[in-house]
Amino acid sequence: TTVRNIGAAPVAASTVRFYLSTNTSVDAGDVALDATQGVPPLAPDGVASATTQVPLPQGMSGSFYLLMMADGAQVIVEASESNNIAARTLQLNR
Repeated sequence: TTVRNIGAAPVAASTVRFYLSTNTSVDAGDVALDATQGVPPLAPDGVASATTQVPLPQGMSGSFYLLMMADGAQVIVEASESNNIAARTLQLNR
């Protein structure tokens, strides 16, 4: 996962959280996955990348989205919260 600070000010450390969803938005129907990725403080236009193993739940089949939510704890004050989600499609047969 790669996180970029597109703001004009530095930001404190944060956490990426992962969800399994049937759409590209985080909502109450999503499954919070047992994985997080720590992100260090970032300067303006700063970037942090890491690889995180994300365990997927058993007993689920079908098409899903893996959602990656930057600032998953919503602790960073931002001009826009609408750019914090990245989604990748998954096909599960578990």
